Amino acid sequence: MKLTVYTTDNGSLRLAKTAEINHTDYYDVLPVADSNGFHPGDVEADTIRLYPEVKRQKIHGFGGAFTESAAYVFATAPEETKAAILDGYFGKNGIGYNYGRVSIGGCDFSLSAYSYIPDGATDLGSFSVARDEQYTLPFVKAALAENPGITLFASPWSPPPHLKTNEKWQGGKLMREYYSLWARYVAAFVLSYAERGVRISAVTVQNELRHAQVWESCLYEKEEELDFAVNYLARELKPLGVKIYVYDHCRERVFSRASYAFGASSDVDGIACHWYSGDYFDELRMTRERFPDKDIIVSEACVPMRKDKPASDYDGVVLDKYAHDIIGDLNGGANAFCDWNLVLDERRGPSHFRDNRPMMADAPVIVGDDGKAIFRPSFYAIGHFSKFIARGARIIGCSQPYRDVEVTAALNPDGSVATVVYNRGAAKRVKVLMGNALFELDLGENTLSTLVIEK
Repeated sequence: MKLTVYTTDNGSLRLAKTAEINHTDYYDVLPVADSNGFHPGDVEADTIRLYPEVKRQKIHGFGGAFTESAAYVFATAPEETKAAILDGYFGKNGIGYNYGRVSIGGCDFSLSAYSYIPDGATDLGSFSVARDEQYTLPFVKAALAENPGITLFASPWSPPPHLKTNEKWQGGKLMREYYSLWARYVAAFVLSYAERGVRISAVTVQNELRHAQVWESCLYEKEEELDFAVNYLARELKPLGVKIYVYDHCRERVFSRASYAFGASSDVDGIACHWYSGDYFDELRMTRERFPDKDIIVSEACVPMRKDKPASDYDGVVLDKYAHDIIGDLNGGANAFCDWNLVLDERRGPSHFRDNRPMMADAPVIVGDDGKAIFRPSFYAIGHFSKFIARGARIIGCSQPYRDVEVTAALNPDGSVATVVYNRGAAKRVKVLMGNALFELDLGENTLSTLVIEK
């Protein structure tokens, strides 16, 4: 067997191939003690152990969001920058993105708030996704041209204000008399995209349904969400073969929300969550253990940055956050990881309804004022997973002895094993043991590495 090492650090290494190592045979026999009572030939405290026979959840994919803002930045970039973005994310030489999110109507990272029906309309006679044909759909189609296997899910940020209790884009609730209309509206979106060659495989009921944000938002109690999902949305989406995901908010309530929804109806296919409230990886783990056949999707993630600080001030934070979080998500039971905006401009926009917010969202790719693509540390951090863990892979058992090392591993459909190792501490000489195959390698200080084992 051969192990190939790819490494990213806070210096110059960016998904760089740093080593190729052939295995030596290892047999678990009693070690020989030396004259001092030590056992120098033993494989013990410095070993990452992999167990392909312990198969856990299946991976659906990795990707990011095709927001209107991202699509606008892409559309207005020079042709060579567009090509670099598409190849970097979706091309054969890129990081293997095969998963993505689109908003149903406007979100905070749209050019403005918008709906697919006119103000005051209470039917779908004038429903149109024409606005999305300007920026969003061309970006999605360009990505699909590079990788036709991209799986897309969609999320609404808010119904049109006239369908809500407060008649505003921000906060309020969908009026109950419009539950049926709103469900048909969501289905019309799915069908309209399908007519344009873009399949939506799943829909979340509502983005961040617990918070009245300063941008488009809509509130649901868990009982209201389940009522709408099961009695209205399922009626429209199930005949289309579209999955329904609940919650789509921060991880701290995943287990309780999943238990409530999954226990009440088989029409709910999974739960989506965001990373903003903290780790809470055990929420995913308990949900996976109790509901092994349901989807768990990390549907949004980004690193907030102060507007008055340069992005480079956050480089180490960004690498640490993504490495730690995705390992925790996969070990907790997540099937997919979807980042936030695929692309933004140098001011982390465009966006709207965010003027009074001191923080802006980072993106893995920034198009600078000079028109060139800047690939941020998050691009490479996510790439350590997305480039090497294929759709259909199974997360497998692993263990390791260090307090400052985090590890996850996956068995790919082709039989290769991809192990992602985040060394948060000093440089180390470590062993990797899988069956009788033993490898020895160096982990650099504060590095993220992917170890690919092939026969």
